[in-house]
Amino acid sequence: MTSKNGKLWFALFAAFCFVAGCVFRALYLYQFATSPLCSVPLGPDVAEYYSWAKRIVAGEMLWTGVHIHSPLYPYFLAALTSLFAGPAGSVINIRAAQLLLGLLAAIPLAAAIAIAVRSRGDEEKRGWSVTLPIFLVLWAWYPPLIYYMGELTSEVLLVPLLGVAVFFLYRWEDRRDGHRSILNLGLAGLVLGLAVVTHPIAAFFLLVEAVYLGVVGVKNLRGATKDSEEGEREVEETARGGKFDSVPALLAPLAIFILMASLPILFVASRNVLILGGPPLQANSGFNIYLGNGPGSDGTCRLRPGPEWDDFHAKAESEASKIGVSKDRYLLGETFEWVASHPARWLSLLGRKALYFWNRREIAAGADVHPLFYFTPFQQAFPWAFGLCATLALMALFYHIGDADFIWRYRHFMIWVLAFFLAQALLVASGRYRVGAIPAILVLAAAGVDTILRAIVYPERRYLGLLPAAALAWIIVFLPSPPFNERRESGEACTLMGEALLKSGDAINAEKCLQGAIAVQPTWSRNYNLLGMAMEKLGKDIFAKLAYLKAVKLAPEDPEGYVNLATICGREGDLKHASELYRKALSLERPSVSLYYNYALFLSGKKDLRGAEKYYQLALTLNPVDPKILNNLAVVKIQLGRPEEAVDLLEKAVRLEPNNQGRLLNLTMALLISGREEEARKVAKHLDERQRRFVGIGGAESGKAGTDSVPESEPRHPRKKVGGDKLDSDSDSRGEVDAEQGALSVSAPSSEELP
Repeated sequence: MTSKNGKLWFALFAAFCFVAGCVFRALYLYQFATSPLCSVPLGPDVAEYYSWAKRIVAGEMLWTGVHIHSPLYPYFLAALTSLFAGPAGSVINIRAAQLLLGLLAAIPLAAAIAIAVRSRGDEEKRGWSVTLPIFLVLWAWYPPLIYYMGELTSEVLLVPLLGVAVFFLYRWEDRRDGHRSILNLGLAGLVLGLAVVTHPIAAFFLLVEAVYLGVVGVKNLRGATKDSEEGEREVEETARGGKFDSVPALLAPLAIFILMASLPILFVASRNVLILGGPPLQANSGFNIYLGNGPGSDGTCRLRPGPEWDDFHAKAESEASKIGVSKDRYLLGETFEWVASHPARWLSLLGRKALYFWNRREIAAGADVHPLFYFTPFQQAFPWAFGLCATLALMALFYHIGDADFIWRYRHFMIWVLAFFLAQALLVASGRYRVGAIPAILVLAAAGVDTILRAIVYPERRYLGLLPAAALAWIIVFLPSPPFNERRESGEACTLMGEALLKSGDAINAEKCLQGAIAVQPTWSRNYNLLGMAMEKLGKDIFAKLAYLKAVKLAPEDPEGYVNLATICGREGDLKHASELYRKALSLERPSVSLYYNYALFLSGKKDLRGAEKYYQLALTLNPVDPKILNNLAVVKIQLGRPEEAVDLLEKAVRLEPNNQGRLLNLTMALLISGREEEARKVAKHLDERQRRFVGIGGAESGKAGTDSVPESEPRHPRKKVGGDKLDSDSDSRGEVDAEQGALSVSAPSSEELP
């Protein structure tokens, strides 16, 4: 496509692919919007990323503890959260923005392919190539990528970053510019460094590319590429057109690449290690390595939130405390001991994980269990999508295994696949963890289609090798059968759906889902706690108590069942029994947001403001971004005569919920009480007319600051007690308890404003 006419047709084709990609993504999002999970971020990893993003939005610009995830995606998600903050539906807007970003990630990849297909080799012999247009078609359509780019996980940012890095790598080696700007190589390193602090799995890609650059430098030094006129030019070129006449000059590109990649990695590592005293990039790495290489490993994410997860982590924490080490270090020790004792079994396990990387199934890693992944008709229509693309990609690799021209053209895409292949073989296999390699697999799949079309157009050439290459690829992709427990995944999906329905206010369907979850996982106390809350919402307190009692029986060391029982007793006026239950929960010495919050609420109702302040503060320490905690603690501080402290808390609550009239009203009144009338007037501009009249701002009838305020969800009632409603409490947090990640107590209509 060198003519102007050809370029025009290609531009039109690319525009068509973009429109088609938008249509596919809009269709998927339209179908996904019927699920409560679309607007309620729940599940392993998803809730944790969203919680961290909310902390950033609330003003915590630098993390104060080593998280179980790397930090870059939470900052990206925080930016989207701020952009789309507001009424319900903001989460679906975030998903739409991520889907659009995923579609646009094709641009640097397409540019890299354009450079690749025109580089090296006999133009007359090679002729045309359809790799690029086929890639654009696959990228616009490929359903699993659409699913993952709509989730609130780090792969959303990882995929575009890796694509940009590969573009800069090809740009640096593109000789048609007359010189290779070292800036391109530096930018490639920097972007790959950013990818590593998005998801550490990208470190494999960074290391393999560094090895490639080192090998190229050594080969150039030895004159290994002087066999051809083109090779002589390559040896003579430097980053800016000089001569490779020394070891430093030849290895300088590698040094620059590593230096630039190190910048973001060292920033994160220095804070985590030197300031926070934790591991370099993220916590819980020991568990991830153990999961894929320890006793009982089957190559997949076999341990996910549930009773087995709870038992495993409780035991690991207990054993680690006995020998005075962290849980991560204990699990790493257990892993290395098992590998040393069973080397043959470990090598067999590595082989299985290597095969699972190419498997047609999307192996679950957390919130992407089978019923949720295939929730939409769009995903259900194409369960064979990865199988098709993986077969084409492997066929191309097998057929061109000795083709130096093919290998050179697609070298960085092959390195990309190799890096993630090694990562999954060494760690754990899942559909989500291979998402980072999907762009390279789609490029190689497009190259496979290109090879097939050449076989049809040029039958005189020797393409008989395509059949055995395709057969071998099909065997690898379709024959291995990773462990798959359909019943268990159905139970996990029911738990997540039930919780999401509960948070969405649909208690009737939540009860049905949770009953289904209990049928599959009858020993998990969490399901009974959630079912109890659904029963409470439906006014079935007797059945709710029975569910909570069952939860306590199954997990007597878990405070949540006691907390939920205590809230019912408190509501019924049985304060003595409620107090006993709270004391029992506190005696377990297990940090719990819902325990501290609800106990503070209980103490506030008994006019024990000092005690309420203490426990609200403890709840806030665990979850600094829950606006109910911030609001209620501010109320207590005002009652204790410290309105300035209340202002800081309420400002944070307003940043989290900028359109919440109750929070805005409380902030206005706290500012007035503090004597900051001008600031109060600015905040009051965001209040509706009735609220402005209440506080006496805007020329309407004055209310008395610091006395009555209107409950945010019940504006017709002029008075209500200080306090709030039951708090949304934590779900499984993968090793840390610092975020709202689920519901073990579901909010009633909010009533937390100033009395």
